[in-house]
Amino acid sequence: MESAAPLAILSGMEDERIVQVIRERGLKRFTEYTVRNINQLLDKAKQIRKQGYSVSWQDVTIGVASYGAPVSDSSGKIIGAISIGGLISRFEGERKDYFINLVKETSQNISEKLGFVKIP
Repeated sequence: MESAAPLAILSGMEDERIVQVIRERGLKRFTEYTVRNINQLLDKAKQIRKQGYSVSWQDVTIGVASYGAPVSDSSGKIIGAISIGGLISRFEGERKDYFINLVKETSQNISEKLGFVKIP
């Protein structure tokens, strides 16, 4: 559950559902940066909901990062996500904002084609 796309999808779940999923599946540790407990994961989901994108920074593989954003259907339900990943050295600095905006815009475009209307 730690790369950017699954985290973006996870943000569309109610906290109670996230807890249920983690209790059933557990939290697998991939690196020292992997979220290790449910409270950290719930905090991360809350942050993703607020900012509209997810970040995975060496959570799965050392030296690799990804940014993701949820895709919603016409009812507003998150049905998937889009993400981009690569070496950390290519995702830092000015490129960070570029890639975050890219995944957010792309997820919004896909969502709109699926009938989602964002209310300002």
